[in-house]
Amino acid sequence: AGVFAMFYAAFLINVNAAYMIPVFSAVSALSLVFEHIVLKWFFIGMYQANKVFRVWSWEFVPWWIVERLGNFVSLTFLRLITGTPYIVWYYRLLGCKIGDRVYIDSHILHGADLIKIGSDSCIERDAVLRAYRILDGYVLFNTITINNRCTVGQQSVILPYSEMKSGSILCPYSLLSECKSLPRNTVWAGSPSKYINKASWTDSESKAFYKLAHKYREGSWYWLVVLPVSFLTMLWIFGLNIVGTLPIAYIGLDLYATKGAVATLLFLPAGFVLYCFIQGFLTLLTKWIVLGKLMPGKYPVYSSYFLRRFIANKASYMDGMVNLVSDTMFYPMWLRLWGVKLTSSTEIATPQTQDHDLINLGEKTFIAGTVTLSPGCITSMMLECKPIELGNRCFIGNNSLVCNGVKAEDGVTVSALSLLLPNTTYSADTTWLGSPAQMIPTQAEVQAPATASLARWKRFIFDSSIVILVPIIIVACLLPSIVLIGYLAQIHLDAYLIKIIAPFTGLMAFASLLVIALFSKWFILGKLDTEHSHHFVGFFFRRVVVVHKSVEILSYVYPLLQGTNLFNWIHILFGAKIGNRVYMDARIADYDLITLGDDVFLEANSLLQGHTAEDMVFKYRNVIVGSRCSIGLGSIVLSGAIIEDDVRLGALTLGMKGEVFGQYMPTSEGNLWEGSPALAVNTLKAYTFESSTDLLGRKSSFETKYRRSSVIDPAIMKQKKKEEKDESEYSESSRLEVVVDSDDERGERKRKK
Repeated sequence: AGVFAMFYAAFLINVNAAYMIPVFSAVSALSLVFEHIVLKWFFIGMYQANKVFRVWSWEFVPWWIVERLGNFVSLTFLRLITGTPYIVWYYRLLGCKIGDRVYIDSHILHGADLIKIGSDSCIERDAVLRAYRILDGYVLFNTITINNRCTVGQQSVILPYSEMKSGSILCPYSLLSECKSLPRNTVWAGSPSKYINKASWTDSESKAFYKLAHKYREGSWYWLVVLPVSFLTMLWIFGLNIVGTLPIAYIGLDLYATKGAVATLLFLPAGFVLYCFIQGFLTLLTKWIVLGKLMPGKYPVYSSYFLRRFIANKASYMDGMVNLVSDTMFYPMWLRLWGVKLTSSTEIATPQTQDHDLINLGEKTFIAGTVTLSPGCITSMMLECKPIELGNRCFIGNNSLVCNGVKAEDGVTVSALSLLLPNTTYSADTTWLGSPAQMIPTQAEVQAPATASLARWKRFIFDSSIVILVPIIIVACLLPSIVLIGYLAQIHLDAYLIKIIAPFTGLMAFASLLVIALFSKWFILGKLDTEHSHHFVGFFFRRVVVVHKSVEILSYVYPLLQGTNLFNWIHILFGAKIGNRVYMDARIADYDLITLGDDVFLEANSLLQGHTAEDMVFKYRNVIVGSRCSIGLGSIVLSGAIIEDDVRLGALTLGMKGEVFGQYMPTSEGNLWEGSPALAVNTLKAYTFESSTDLLGRKSSFETKYRRSSVIDPAIMKQKKKEEKDESEYSESSRLEVVVDSDDERGERKRKK
C-alpha cells in the first residue's frame, strides 16, 4: 500500500518527490521487522515444546500468517543485517535465547522461542535452525540446543529435539536429525551427519586464534567500530538504490510532464536496464575500492579485514545485473569483472558466489543452478579463505556446495545436492555423489547432436533479446497499476481512499504478471514431455530461459502464498498435476512432468525437478509422488524418480534419477528414506503418534497425543547411551582453557555427576 501511495504522491507534487523512494525503502524495511515481531507475540505468544496441531486447523492459521511474514522479511531485509550484531538483537526480540559473542550469518531461524544458542558460537551463512516439522499433516514443535563454542556450517540443517554439546562442529551442508546429540569437541559432517574426527580446541594454534577472535567481539572495538560499520554498510546499500533510482525517477517524471504517459511507459524498460547497470557497477566499484583483491589466509571474525570483506559481500547482494544476465552468455563475463578466473567456454547458470577472487574455473566447465561456491568458511570464529580450483570439463550439479580449498582435476563430475569437503582433492575423470561426496562408477558420456548448440553470434542475439525482455515483462505487469495511479492522480482522489485502493493495484500487478508468465509458458515453450532433450547453448534452452525469467519474477510473491491452495492452483495452471489436500512449501521445475497424489506434504526449500543435465545435454523424465507422502526440508527429487504411497523422505535427502522409493521393497526397513543419496531407515525413527486412528492422520482428531519415540524405541535409547559415553570420554581430555564455562554449564555438569 505504501509503494503505490508513494507513486501517487510523486504524480501529485513536483520532481523532488523522487527523494521519497530511498526514504520509503528504509522505513518500509524497518516497519516490516517491527510488524513481524509484534504479530508474533500477539498471534502466537511463546512457542511451547511438544506442541502439535493439524495443518489447516484454527491454530495453524495465525502460525501460518506469522511464518509467511517472517519469510518475506528474511528475503527482503534480514539478508542485509546477517553477520552483524543487529540480527542477534532481532532474534532475541523474537524470543531466541542467545549467549554472548555469538556470530549469526543466517536469516533462517524458525521457532525462535525454542532455540537456545550458547556463548561464543557461530551460525554460518544460510544455516537452517528449524524448531518445528510438518509431518503427516501435523506441525510438531520441539527444542534446539546449541551450547557454547559450537559451529554450525553454512547451509546445514538442524531439526527439532536435537543438541550440540560444547565445542562440537557441524560441517557445511550437513544434517543434524531429530533425537540426536553431538558429543563435546567433535566434528560431524554429511546427511545424515556422521562422526569425522575430534575438534582441535586444545592445540596452541587454535587457542591463539580463539583469543584473537575473542578480542574483536567485545570492548571498545566492538562498540566503536563493529556496530557503526555494520550500520553504515546498511545505509550504503540503501544508498546504492538511491543512486540507481534517482536518475530513472527524474527522467520518468520529466517525460511524464513534457511528453505524456505514453513516452514515459516506452522509457520504463530502458530505464530498468539502466538502473540495473548503475546499481551493478556501483556494487562492483564498492568491492574493488573497499576490499580490492581478496587474499587467502585466516582472519578473526570482526577484524578490520573481515569487515572489509563483509562490506564487499553485502554490496554483492544488491548486484542488479545478476537477475538481468543470469542463464545467458553475459553472466560469465560479468563474473570475470568481479574477479572470477574463467575461460570463454565456461558455462555458468545461477550460482551463489562470494569471494570471487579465489574461484578458478577451467575450460568447458559447467556450473548448474543454485550451486554454492564458497572459498571463505568460518570455523571457531576464524574466517579461512582458500582458493577453489575446478579443472577442465568439470560438472557441478545443482544445489551442491563446494567448500574452500577444494581442487577438482579435469573431468570431475559432481551430482546434485553433494558436498565437496574443504581442503580436498578430487581425482581426474571421476564421478562423485552425496554429502559428503563419495566416488561412484563413471557413466558413459552423452553425445549431443552436432547441430544442438548455437553459433556464438546467434547466441549473442538471443541472449541480448532475453536481457531486453525482462524489463519489458516487468513494465507490462505494472502497466495496469500505473495507469490506474495516473488516473487517480488526475482526479485528485483523497489520500485515505488511495490507501484503500492501493492493495488492489498490487493484486492487479500480480494478476498481470501471472498472465504474462502463463503466456510465455504455453505459447513460447509449450508442453514439456519426455521426448525433449536439448543442449545448454541450444535454441530450445533459450525458450526455457524466457519462461524461467518470467516465473522468477513471479516467485517474489511466492513466500506470501506457500502453503495455500492458491499456490497449488498456480502450479496447476502451469501444467503440474496436483491432488487434493496438498501442502506445498517447495519449488517445482518442469511443471508438466510433476505429479503429486493426495495428502502430500512438501516442506520448505525442497525441489522437484523433471530434468537432468548430462554433459550439458538436458533430458526430461516424469517425477511421480504418491498419496500420503512427505518430502523433508531442503530435499531434491530428480527426474524419473517414483515415490510410492505412504513414503517419507527426510531432510536434505537426494532422490536419484530413475529411483523407486517404496515401503514394500525387499531392501527397505520401513517407509522413511534419508540421506544423500537416500537410504531406507527405520520407520518412526523420530516421532510416534498415540491415537485411536491410523498413523497417517487421515481421520485423526485434535486430541492426538504426541511424544518422542526415544522414550520407547530401544535402538534410539542405545544410541543416546553411546553418545553420553562418548561425551564423558571427551569431556576431560579436550576441555577448552581459553574461554571459561558459564556458571550454568558448570552447575549442569555438577548435577550430572
